[in-house]
Amino acid sequence: MLNDAAEFINRNSSYISRLLKKELSMGFSQLLTERRMEAAKDLLAHTTMKVSDISEKVGYTSTKYFNQVFYTNFQMAPTDYRFIMKQL
Repeated sequence: MLNDAAEFINRNSSYISRLLKKELSMGFSQLLTERRMEAAKDLLAHTTMKVSDISEKVGYTSTKYFNQVFYTNFQMAPTDYRFIMKQL
């Protein structure tokens, strides 16, 4: 993914990696995960899409892995997050 992004903007992947570390204090993978999780939260809160469809839409090929990453980041399952957001 980093190589694709670097090629798209015509820059070296090492340069992009260093720049992200310097400016955002995080690596490319961490930034990508953060953006994917924010998109997933938005979809969970505002749509009725299945979790498996959301995981695919935000870039995960495995729903099981998506669930693990979501839980690691928010200490709850995607379905629990959706339930809580529907109560608000």
